[in-house]
Amino acid sequence: AAPAGRGKTYVNAECCKTARVAVYVCPTGVLMQTRDKLRAYGVDAWALDEACNHAPQTIMVTYSVLSRRPDLLKQLTGGVLNGTLVLDEGHRTKRVSSAQWSKAIARFISAFPGWRVVFSTGSVMHKSVVDYGHGLVWALRRGAPCGSTPTLIEQCARRAAEDRAWWRATLRATPGVFMVDDEG
Repeated sequence: AAPAGRGKTYVNAECCKTARVAVYVCPTGVLMQTRDKLRAYGVDAWALDEACNHAPQTIMVTYSVLSRRPDLLKQLTGGVLNGTLVLDEGHRTKRVSSAQWSKAIARFISAFPGWRVVFSTGSVMHKSVVDYGHGLVWALRRGAPCGSTPTLIEQCARRAAEDRAWWRATLRATPGVFMVDDEG
């Protein structure tokens, strides 16, 4: 839930560093800026179409590329069963049932359950749980505080909308959730 400049890219970089293989998905407009930040944090990160003479540790793709190439994630992994998938600005994956890039990501996570998923967004407390509950499920699996079905996510969204303090406390108490916001 951190605004710009509060360390989300740093956390994402640390997750990439510990992975044998990582795929980093971000918006097109920040691809090269994010790549440069990752490199500054010591990650061997390369954009998908960038010339590279070695197998990079972290391959970067954009959400829009995933719309056009829904099997790309599977192709990039080369059959590696355990890696890290970073979804920067993860709130962009809302509408999992209709958005092409969201469907591609959901299929990949289902096919490769051994991959760690990092769902990073600065919009958690400003959006409905319906917009990012699936991301909590992708990243935390059974540990997601909102349940794993659309019905449970909608129920959680209603309660969270009614009681923001409860939802903030629930997220903060959930293992695997890291929050930085104006309240600390």
